[in-house]
Amino acid sequence: MAQTSVEQAIRRAAHHAGLSTDSWSVRLVVPYPHVTVYGSSLSAMVALSVLALAKGNEIPSDRVLTGGITPDGRIECVGAMRAHMRRILIPDEADPADEEWRTPFLVQVSPVHSVEEAYLALTGHALSP
Repeated sequence: MAQTSVEQAIRRAAHHAGLSTDSWSVRLVVPYPHVTVYGSSLSAMVALSVLALAKGNEIPSDRVLTGGITPDGRIECVGAMRAHMRRILIPDEADPADEEWRTPFLVQVSPVHSVEEAYLALTGHALSP
């Protein structure tokens, strides 16, 4: 399901950006043993990451998007959003790799409606010139 969702999202996002995916090869690797990637919640993030690579833009490591991409270019809710989750829990202990971790976590939530809005929020660049 994740593979199909990611492939669809890449094609849909590229279409809205006016880009052709004909020459693209995308390989998604999960570097964690015993982790299964399932569902479509990562598909919009992967698709917009691929677009950023194709356009020469970067997505800062502190930005993330959850959702899918509809055929008309909207960002659709998936997983926790579809289940109407209202609270997100995080561990109270810092991971040693997170040098500046603090409690409480300060996170800016930015709702986005379209591929164009999401791309701008992730990269700081307009999707179309």
